Amino acid sequence: MGRRFAGVYDLQQRGEAYTTPQEMLMALGLYNVTQQSAAGYMQDHLAKGLLRFGADRFINELAGAINRINYNQQNHVLNAMAGLVSYLPAAQPAIYFIKEGNALLPDRLAAAAAIKAVHVGTAVQIIRLRSDGRYDLVAAHAAAAAGSSDDLAAASKDTTWQQQQQGETYGPYDAVV
Repeated sequence: MGRRFAGVYDLQQRGEAYTTPQEMLMALGLYNVTQQSAAGYMQDHLAKGLLRFGADRFINELAGAINRINYNQQNHVLNAMAGLVSYLPAAQPAIYFIKEGNALLPDRLAAAAAIKAVHVGTAVQIIRLRSDGRYDLVAAHAAAAAGSSDDLAAASKDTTWQQQQQGETYGPYDAVV
């Protein structure tokens, strides 16, 4: 799963862009793990052969404890992708982390990027790939962006809508996360 997730960098390097998270997750081969619970995924993949002895205890006690610590969620509620990401540090100790806590990541990214403003209550409507390989964001205040994601995805393919869309354009950016 980690290798498939890391494929997002290959997609970005090739300049691929998607109108919905679902499209991106499908391109990465990860969509199905977002549609199954962490408990169901572990049952399907751990409770086979010799691993069936003790699989329930592993799922409920070890993986369950990790997911409760990280997300305060039960395995049957958490989707499999979030569950796998949650216990990745326990399975792969060499994973990177921020010494004072991962909650500092946004602050450090903002400081490194010399961000001068944060737009609270603003929703990204479109991420556009520019001809120079960089990105622009079109954003609107949350109240103005209340349409469904399906409506937005369909509308973003309509060039007339793109020319008439409401919102402020920010960019260019070298990367968008």
